[in-house]
Amino acid sequence: MSKRNKSNVDLNVDLEMLRSTLDSYVSGVNIEDEEIHYTASLFLNWLNTKTNLINNEKLFKKPDNINIRRGSVVWVDFGFNIGDEFGGKHPAIILKVSGKKAFVLPLSSKTPKNPNEPMYVKVENVKRFKNMVRWGNVLNITGVSIQRIDFSNIPGSVKGEVLDEISNSIKIAGVR
Repeated sequence: MSKRNKSNVDLNVDLEMLRSTLDSYVSGVNIEDEEIHYTASLFLNWLNTKTNLINNEKLFKKPDNINIRRGSVVWVDFGFNIGDEFGGKHPAIILKVSGKKAFVLPLSSKTPKNPNEPMYVKVENVKRFKNMVRWGNVLNITGVSIQRIDFSNIPGSVKGEVLDEISNSIKIAGVR
């Protein structure tokens, strides 16, 4: 995206361009193909959610009664993403909180094809979450606004050993 002059912005033109693009996208969706239809719906719902997040950004305040810190596990809405990027609502381990941003390791219940590769961390138990095995891929560590965290659920937690395994996987996988 090219850098635009802030004084030369026409929101009506931008809005009309977006409407045109979305109309073209929706009219091109094959409603007979259930998967494509569902994906289009997820995308449009994410645009609505993202717009609401932006609208409420200045008013957002993390609930005082919920403490998130390293080792906490929270539900995060990673949004609608492209290709193999991590998206949707998933539990994530908080690795670091910095102001209004948190660095997290998203978790999945799906066993990786090659679980012994160094980027994968097996999480046997998350306290206060459904008892099941989860997996983290340290290559998916990302920074998110704390607005993406679902504070309606009580955070879970992982043991220090899991955090040690994550740190070790980061080193072995070459993530810096």
